[in-house]
Amino acid sequence: MIDFEKINDELMEISIEKKDTFELKASEQIIKSTVNLLPFIEASENYQVSCKATAEICLSMSLQARKMRQALDKSRSEIIKPHFDFQKAVNKLSKDFENKLVEIEKSLSGKVVFWLENPECFDIEKINVEDGCLSKKTVVDFEIMSLDDVPREFLMIDTKKIELAIKNKIKKIDGVRFFNRSEITLRIKN
Repeated sequence: MIDFEKINDELMEISIEKKDTFELKASEQIIKSTVNLLPFIEASENYQVSCKATAEICLSMSLQARKMRQALDKSRSEIIKPHFDFQKAVNKLSKDFENKLVEIEKSLSGKVVFWLENPECFDIEKINVEDGCLSKKTVVDFEIMSLDDVPREFLMIDTKKIELAIKNKIKKIDGVRFFNRSEITLRIKN
């Protein structure tokens, strides 16, 4: 029989200095401690229940297989649990920092965008800093005012066609209002 508790205890005794080889030693220990299950498999496949006594033996063998499986699963869980706990802790810490950094980025870039919308900043198109740049460009956008007045070729509200018309310098389409809006892009230098 495999003594999974003994294997587990031996694995847990591996010193912290050897933590880099922990996984390798754990898998080696398990491989060395494996049992040839072939006789158990053959016995279970060929076993015939013919009376109460053989039924009890069959039940006992079944429950022993379950105990072995549960012991194996318990050992496996105890071996990998520290890794999962560590991974969860790192992920949580990282997520907390990420969320806070996203908040800071949005807050600070929002302040710059708000400042750029002041009348005195209309002539500023780009701000370059050591870490990257912010550029401001005017984008022509549209809003459908009256579907009845929109020409037939634009009726399907094909935004691609309207954008193509804008690129081709068409400034008026009946039923469509054109307007300018500012769009900010941030780039990070690597």
